[in-house]
Amino acid sequence: MSSEIQKEDYSFETLIEEIRAAIDVVNQSEIPDNAKILSQKRLKVNFLTKLLTGLSELQDELPELRLNQFRAFRDFVDFLKNLKDGDPISGYFLNPTGAGKTVMYGLFIKLLDLDDTLV
Repeated sequence: MSSEIQKEDYSFETLIEEIRAAIDVVNQSEIPDNAKILSQKRLKVNFLTKLLTGLSELQDELPELRLNQFRAFRDFVDFLKNLKDGDPISGYFLNPTGAGKTVMYGLFIKLLDLDDTLV
């Protein structure tokens, strides 16, 4: 029974709904006067929209994620949603060896439509 609840909580459908809610939160914040902060707000919405679109369109083609990988996606969405205007958009994921970082980063690159180069 608990594994069914856990599986439901960590589904792509749940993540898609959380991304939609995050986009609403970011869009409802005040429009900043500062051009740099406005650009950052647009970047947050752009990242969230690309994640939403990618997950919605590619859902059946995506690999099944481990729990820690799924949490990383959820944490990224929460990070963007809760990022205050003017705060830097930077951070990192801390995962041990064998946790599936390569798969996770590859999926981020694909969903966010970023360059293939990881630094």
